[in-house]
Amino acid sequence: MTSGRGPAVGVDVGGTKLLAVLLGADGEVVDATKEPIRGADLVAQVTDVAVRISGGTPASVGIGVPALIDSEGTILFAPNLQS
Repeated sequence: MTSGRGPAVGVDVGGTKLLAVLLGADGEVVDATKEPIRGADLVAQVTDVAVRISGGTPASVGIGVPALIDSEGTILFAPNLQS
């Protein structure tokens, strides 16, 4: 799905891998990529994969993380993510 300004990307952050999808205007998956989590800088890796799959700057990115997150965005508990 796109907002009219550019592509939309979804990223699933698992315990050992990232799965990113690029959505078409109709909400259908038009591309996907899967890669292992590379190291400690997970935010940089998620940003990189979103830019790569969208071919530039995506209009929107949705991120799924297996964690308990407080209202400030701080991860309180993430059993599947390495610290």
